[in-house]
Amino acid sequence: MAIKAKITTSSIKKLKPSDKRLTDTEIRGFHARIHASGNIHYYLYYKTHGREGNFKIGSHGQLTPSEAREIAKVKSGELARGIDIQKSRLDERQETERQRANQLGKYLVEHYKPWLEARNAKTADRIIQTIQSGFADFLKTPLSEITARKVEQWRNQKVKAQMGKATINHYVNSLKGAMSRPLCQPSCPVGNFAIN
Repeated sequence: MAIKAKITTSSIKKLKPSDKRLTDTEIRGFHARIHASGNIHYYLYYKTHGREGNFKIGSHGQLTPSEAREIAKVKSGELARGIDIQKSRLDERQETERQRANQLGKYLVEHYKPWLEARNAKTADRIIQTIQSGFADFLKTPLSEITARKVEQWRNQKVKAQMGKATINHYVNSLKGAMSRPLCQPSCPVGNFAIN
């Protein structure tokens, strides 16, 4: 049975699974649901442009009731301005996934390694491991941010750490080989990568 009260720390503590829902008295559509397991989630119910939805704000424990209230206010304001809050969340997820897909580590495993295996399966794993071990700091870096300048900075650090020039060149040439193959075109900006 739904209860109406201001969502606060004390009202959340009193919530029992049999209550199912606590509807806030101050922010329209803001409510907390408690599941049989005792987990509590905050939502914002809304109607806009003939559509209705339930926007999940977050879970109790990760958010305090006051933090959830602030998010509900912000999202209510976005709805009032005509912003589709579900679509904006989806767009954010897609952008995050797109950025993750353009990271060096993912490119090496999903695009470059299959290309290497098709040409010479014996050396494919070794080349990928060389790049991954030599440029471990670059694996989560978007491809577009791996520039000649960044690689030159990496090279200078390795020289200062007294790594041999042949080893440094081996790592750099392996990376150059990977970066000179625009295998995931047009979705990733690998193309013009030049290191001297």
